[in-house]
Amino acid sequence: MRYLNETDPEWDRHDGGAGHDEAPWGTADGDLAHAYLAALRAQGTDNARRVFDHLIEHPGAQVTSAELDERVLGAPAGEVNPHRVSGVVSAMCKPLEGAGRRYPFTWWEQEVGVGARYGVRPSVAAVFLAARIRLDRGAGPS
Repeated sequence: MRYLNETDPEWDRHDGGAGHDEAPWGTADGDLAHAYLAALRAQGTDNARRVFDHLIEHPGAQVTSAELDERVLGAPAGEVNPHRVSGVVSAMCKPLEGAGRRYPFTWWEQEVGVGARYGVRPSVAAVFLAARIRLDRGAGPS
């Protein structure tokens, strides 16, 4: 796993396209992050929440689809399917509609068989981790 610091230029060389056209996440976006996490949980798919949780718990890490499929989604060794993760990631995009913010994660294409790489900037992970703590404690937006 490769780790990127906050200012690494690799963050700007993503393959996220229009999903990164909106405003970036900032320290004042705790309420938006809370709403995003609540909507993600309300979708009824545990996989999207688990993948996003893994990414924010590893700030700056570039994690491959294969790693996510095996470590987070529980694919048996030898049966890893990077395309399974892309379906989960699409569910992570839906709660953003109308939020006015870019994807909270970044993705990069990678070689065939391993799938894409995904990551969350350290500053963005901090906003979401704080929002998750409030949500887990039953607290509303700040």
